[in-house]
Amino acid sequence: MKYFPLIGACVVALCSTGCLDMSIPDVTVEESASCRAGYKSIVLADGESCPADETCELLDEDLGLWCMKIKIAEGGDGLNCPAGSITVSPSQQEYCVLDENREPNDDQFLCTEGNVSGRYCREVPAESEASSVVVLEGQRCTASQMTPPANTLRIHVIDVGQGDAIWIQTPTQQNILIDGGDGGAFGKTSAGPIIADYLEFHDFPRGSAFDAVFLSHPHSDHYGGLPNLFASYNLKNYIDPMELDTGENVSSSYKSWISMVRGKLDESHLYMPAQEKFAPGEKMPADFFGPDVSATFLTSNKEIGKGSSANPNDASIIFRIDYAGRSFLFTGDATSEQEGIVVAQSPDLLPVNFLKVCHHGSTTSSSPVFLESIWPESIPRDDRGAFISSGRAQYSGAYLPNETIVSRLKTFINDDMLFATSAGDENKSESDAYRDDNILIVIDGAGNYYACYSGTN
Repeated sequence: MKYFPLIGACVVALCSTGCLDMSIPDVTVEESASCRAGYKSIVLADGESCPADETCELLDEDLGLWCMKIKIAEGGDGLNCPAGSITVSPSQQEYCVLDENREPNDDQFLCTEGNVSGRYCREVPAESEASSVVVLEGQRCTASQMTPPANTLRIHVIDVGQGDAIWIQTPTQQNILIDGGDGGAFGKTSAGPIIADYLEFHDFPRGSAFDAVFLSHPHSDHYGGLPNLFASYNLKNYIDPMELDTGENVSSSYKSWISMVRGKLDESHLYMPAQEKFAPGEKMPADFFGPDVSATFLTSNKEIGKGSSANPNDASIIFRIDYAGRSFLFTGDATSEQEGIVVAQSPDLLPVNFLKVCHHGSTTSSSPVFLESIWPESIPRDDRGAFISSGRAQYSGAYLPNETIVSRLKTFINDDMLFATSAGDENKSESDAYRDDNILIVIDGAGNYYACYSGTN
């Protein structure tokens, strides 16, 4: 949810899950008095108390001024959007199509002007869609699976809600992080503390150093949690698709993150832009993953365009790792265009066992030709797996992962080898749909493996 103060002490919630369904009293308040994010000001006369079904906080006793927690509804006559619509948050406005005569693609939605200056609304379905991936019998980790030996390759897909955060532990004790979820602004999930809690629970305490940190591309649900996380963790090498001094159409918060990285590392450990540091098919330094795990760069893009044509997803780094005869492809939010480039450029590097599904299972990605290249007949069906990192955020009026993509994946892999951090989250809001569907993949030195949901932390 996104909260923005308006004139006076009223607060309007601008969010991706609903508009306000409550009226806000016309209250004149001293400028120094204001409610915290997510609350609006109300006046209670002497003897009145907070309504039983509301949550209130005292703001100014002399004025009888209180703060009431804002309720969010799916549609309703809110201050910004009409019934059946929800507010488009600033971070999502890049997905807006304002021309009614233009058909949005699968990664966009048609927007109309809202009642609050500079804000937009979009229609939502009357009912939430059920999760397209469910937890099957036998997919939850056993007690012994939860504590794999240290001499294995362990890949943790951390459930940070909408976004990506993947932690890799190698048999020689290297630690690698790919992305860091969102930053918690405007009601989004704050991934930094979630990741830190997960790391500590799995014996990687604050103050530890990552051998390599990859940012797949400059979208907030991939880098937003990193500043918080790296206030208490360290990093040795950083890999990013963008220019170190980028002139691209990227956010100020991303640029602030890069400034933070530059304060921690000298430029010899900054692999930016990735496409100029590694050629397609080139092995990445052993310092990243250690001597037993081979890491191969496939592609990325330092240019994402300008204005409305800018799409940071197109920058996504794609790379693979290999260990004990098993392989894993990491893809960020790569689009079908990038997938096609890799298919044409490095076809021999695409057959892999395990795939981190592109773009949270969106229809912008996972093209048939790409999946056919990932899982040709030479990769036995029983040795294939797909892993989706997704929250309950809506795109194009539907939740991710998209049912079409899930069905497409199931034509290539067995149902019990498809995992998603959104599994079973259909009855949860975005703010409640994280931490509970972490995924663990373990490969031992003989190439034996398992994958399972490891639960909360």
